Amino acid sequence: MSAFTHEMARCYRRYRPPFPQSLLDDLVARTGVSRSGRLLDLACGTGRIAVAIAPAFAAVDAVDLEPAMIAEGEAATVERGIGNIAWHTGKAEAFDTATAIYRLITIGDAFHRFGPASLAAMHSWLSPGGAIAALRSFDTLSGAEPWHRPLRDLVTRFSGRDAEILSTPPPADACEATLKAHGFADVATFTFTTPYVWTVEAILGNLASTSFCATHLLGPRAEEFEGAVRQALSTYAPDDLRETLSFSYTFGRR
Repeated sequence: MSAFTHEMARCYRRYRPPFPQSLLDDLVARTGVSRSGRLLDLACGTGRIAVAIAPAFAAVDAVDLEPAMIAEGEAATVERGIGNIAWHTGKAEAFDTATAIYRLITIGDAFHRFGPASLAAMHSWLSPGGAIAALRSFDTLSGAEPWHRPLRDLVTRFSGRDAEILSTPPPADACEATLKAHGFADVATFTFTTPYVWTVEAILGNLASTSFCATHLLGPRAEEFEGAVRQALSTYAPDDLRETLSFSYTFGRR
């Protein structure tokens, strides 16, 4: 059975906060493209990156292991009228680039899954001066607003896993060291923050897209979990479910 169900993929596309436009614009400008070159988005999910910056490129290849995620990405391109993305299901490290040479390779929230062989391949897939960017988003469970604590406690209780560990991405300096070790230059990390206001429905939907609180993983306790979250957050006014989300990308050039 695939790790991602269609429900998870639907929730992922609908409820995961997007990468800030300021971050994406900065990345495109730093890469140096203007409706030219090719983009390769690895572990693309529902196209959170690919769909957002496709207009800056002549063509885009988006690759993910999960068919349900690819299906949601394809649906997003239809909704937005984007026609330059080719979607591919399979392992990123096994992707056949044929004769394609890329100006930019992006990896969203999944850089830690790629080993030395994959990074060596990525280096060879880039045009001279082309770049790689590992994008990172800090999960809402890592926040410090008053409503985060009861939410983390419930996630830990129902999933059986430490919510604080789940919400902490690998450090940027480890990513930088890895890129430098594989021959990338101009390596640096750039951080962006953006205010965000949640609804209870969006919080539940976001959690339902995760590998620890998806409905099918919670099983018979899913309804109890939803009720507990609603109860815990009912003490906060809707406008209180706000936070400042943090995103970053680590950049390296061939």
